[in-house]
Amino acid sequence: GWNKLSNTFRAHYLEVVDDKVLVLSGEGQTIYFDKNNIYNSKLSQKNIKNNIYDLASENNFKFMGVRDILYDSEKIYISLIFKNNQGFSMNVYVADYNLNFLNFSLFFKTGEYSEKYNIQTGGRLEKFNKEKILLSTGTANELILNAQNKNSTTGKILLIDKNSKKYEVISLGHRNPQGLQYLREFNIVINSEHGPKGGDEINFNQLFTDLPKNFGWPISSYGTPYDKKKEDYKKSHKDYGFEEPMKVFTPAIGISEIQFININNKFGNYNALLVSSLRASSVYIIYFDENLNIVNEM
Repeated sequence: GWNKLSNTFRAHYLEVVDDKVLVLSGEGQTIYFDKNNIYNSKLSQKNIKNNIYDLASENNFKFMGVRDILYDSEKIYISLIFKNNQGFSMNVYVADYNLNFLNFSLFFKTGEYSEKYNIQTGGRLEKFNKEKILLSTGTANELILNAQNKNSTTGKILLIDKNSKKYEVISLGHRNPQGLQYLREFNIVINSEHGPKGGDEINFNQLFTDLPKNFGWPISSYGTPYDKKKEDYKKSHKDYGFEEPMKVFTPAIGISEIQFININNKFGNYNALLVSSLRASSVYIIYFDENLNIVNEM
């Protein structure tokens, strides 16, 4: 099934660095190839050695997969799922950018554990500025109440200082934020989020207004519980003091990564958000005007 532990090893994550494409597999293997090889019959990829399994051995944990890779300022960051005697958790590790060997060390600990494996981990990494990066975290079912706890790292989007490793919560009340992008031009963080049964969301967080924003999980959701015996979620977000999603997909589309782009052609100038879908194996396009109001969808 879609929530099996074995699926965490099947995912692959990539990052484009100049003329190279770096790929990190769910099993922790790293390769790279020339970007121009995408158009050839062979990628001619080369292996990059790393110390991911050495880290697991040295720190007495079992490697359980990765969630993302990010290149920023000659550094490679990865979010990594692991299991130790406290349970399942996620950390972020960093290495100097090196195509021969990636020597990762601990960058940031989420510090929260669940007894059972859960796919609602988040783990998306995103550039912010020269001093900070963004990290999304999901909400394991066992830790569901922590999504509303400002002192917890569960169900949050965190802004982490690269030097001090201190973090700021810029939003809370997230279930499983998988897509993440910072729009410097608008000073907005966009995230896409898996709902429960239905209710996939796209959220806009305007950073020039009061923080942290609260997006309502597990109190408000336009989805419904998988367990019919459980009380349904509140549908409105605003009526209960939460931020309304910018866009809701019901039924769910298996929402995944997002990419905001500007399209300038003979038909005009448009802002557009590309939304990838796991279930439909397709890409949805949402068009915006200059004030980020939706004007069309495909």
